[in-house]
Amino acid sequence: MKVIVKPSYSEVTRRIHPSYSEAFSFWKLREAICDHFADEVRNGMKVLEVGCGAGTNIFIFNGLVPLAMDVKFIGFDISPKRIEQANEYKTREGVQNCVFKVGAAEKLECDEGEFDIVVCSEVLEHLPNPETALKEMYRVLKNGGCAVITTPNSSYIFKKILGSRVKDRIERDIEYPDAHQQIEDSYGHISVMTGRKLLSICKGVGFKAERIDKQAIIYGLPFYDRHQVLFALLVIADWILDRLPWTYNYSYGVILKLRKV
Repeated sequence: MKVIVKPSYSEVTRRIHPSYSEAFSFWKLREAICDHFADEVRNGMKVLEVGCGAGTNIFIFNGLVPLAMDVKFIGFDISPKRIEQANEYKTREGVQNCVFKVGAAEKLECDEGEFDIVVCSEVLEHLPNPETALKEMYRVLKNGGCAVITTPNSSYIFKKILGSRVKDRIERDIEYPDAHQQIEDSYGHISVMTGRKLLSICKGVGFKAERIDKQAIIYGLPFYDRHQVLFALLVIADWILDRLPWTYNYSYGVILKLRKV
């Protein structure tokens, strides 16, 4: 007798249509990264993204401001599949100022002081040795250069308030892997740390922290899609917390703007 295993609600929503709560959290994250990039970018700069995936951030940066067309972008990612996707889009759209390469964050094939801006978004939590990657980013930055780092925050207050049962459910949904990860790299979130610990490591590497901001207070999950009133209230709370200082522990992740001095 053949047993049919029905996919979970989480699996179905991820396969068939995007979650609007997930879209909100990623929109907010990308908006913050783009704001930092726009503040720093100047004509003729060289920009590196560590863990660039399929190049989404770089392609967005490229069209963000007119100056970006005179900027050279380089993206590294450990996944050959993602780099292939980035290069396919680059070729199809005729983008000339981007280079995508397979490479590890812990050993960047770049010269010391080569880049003006380094971006590393939602990568450190997947690395066995995030401090090594941060040292590499510091090494390849020019003096006075800017690094924008984003990563989940293990001191996320709402996760503690909700309790272990809901916490486990949230983490199980978050850890649902992409198809390419099942084949190539199934690290998952193995190095999630507190915002304070991340700040300490960055300062130990040599960075000066200029800003630490919160991400969205929720991570996109099917649970929020089913409870729309709760989602709306959380979006309002998120807007309020954005206007208060030192609220990063109320969000799923943190956004750091660092300087090499």
